[in-house]
Amino acid sequence: SYTQFEHRALRLSAPVVAPGAPVEVEVQVTNRGAVAGDEVVQLYVRWLDSSRPRPRLALRGFRRVTLAPGETETVRLRLAAEDLAGWDDAAQRLTVEPGAVELLVGASSADLRQRARLNVRA
Repeated sequence: SYTQFEHRALRLSAPVVAPGAPVEVEVQVTNRGAVAGDEVVQLYVRWLDSSRPRPRLALRGFRRVTLAPGETETVRLRLAAEDLAGWDDAAQRLTVEPGAVELLVGASSADLRQRARLNVRA
């Protein structure tokens, strides 16, 4: 993009995500530049206390927005507990592990601008 975007005011609809009870993740995105542009808002997860091997970061949602100069839009992404499932060797299936995760929002995995903590119930 030929412009600059600001991400702010990350908000979760609930502090806990559980099977059947997804969380809405909202962030305000503003075009601070002088020309219109597209921004791909990306939602990553970092597991804070997993008992299994997990990636350092995992992409769990994204949305492209087109904004005019000075325009702000609230971007909403939905995160379900099932989106956080990992392989359980003992059960031989994907399972949701209870614990804490960090949600990170930004323009890429190298450009994370907002973060929030979320508790996971299995």
